[in-house]
Amino acid sequence: MKIKAGQVALVTGGASGIGLGMATRFAELGLKLVLADRDEDRLASAAAQFEREGVTVLAVPTDVSDPSGMERLRDLVCERLGTVDILCNNAGVVSPFRPLWTNPLEDWQRVVDVNMWGVIHGIRMFVPAMVEAGRGHVVNTASMAGLGVIPSNGIYNATKHAVVSLSETLRADLDGGGHDIGVTVLCPGLVETDINSDPAIAALIPEGSVFLKPDDVARQVVAAIERNQLYLATNAGSDALIRMRQDRVMQEAGQPL
Repeated sequence: MKIKAGQVALVTGGASGIGLGMATRFAELGLKLVLADRDEDRLASAAAQFEREGVTVLAVPTDVSDPSGMERLRDLVCERLGTVDILCNNAGVVSPFRPLWTNPLEDWQRVVDVNMWGVIHGIRMFVPAMVEAGRGHVVNTASMAGLGVIPSNGIYNATKHAVVSLSETLRADLDGGGHDIGVTVLCPGLVETDINSDPAIAALIPEGSVFLKPDDVARQVVAAIERNQLYLATNAGSDALIRMRQDRVMQEAGQPL
């Protein structure tokens, strides 16, 4: 898909981090923005900054885990801006680091509701109009945890693997139906975001690790959209981690007993 000025980009979790980075890059390219976020203060601040820069922006306080809230978002966007050209299902949360069998049910519900159901709601609400219009691109934010595992972070791992699978299936369904709509599953590693500033998470990150900035990720996302690239692992060294997992699968599962 060729990104052009005047197109509409919707970003959930768009008030900070990678989401704000993507929104900023889209604005630089002349796109109209829809920012959805549950942090109303940050959302208002981000929208005000874009408006000062002359960007057309619709800011909608949204909890992506709430289907009625996502329906409201869809209706507002349709009324104000029309069909979304680029949908970024980016909102996400982390789970406490603990052995998988000790996670309470409420942690499972909270993380699954946002990380998995948020993506599902985004697909259900906005992809039908893309199909009808015959154009568009979907970016689903997963993680390198969706292509491997982070020990003691099982809920997050599970949801991000789900996002990878949802993206692969969406791509297959769209291609199989002859629809000219692209899909990218974004699998970032370490990025300078609020998630990685959490002391509990920061303590697990090896000293000297290199973090990308959100705008670095955003530039890669734009390139992936224009190439219709399905998998986007943004950080140096990601290929080695992916290859290690694939090699183990082939060694252990590829040998019939």
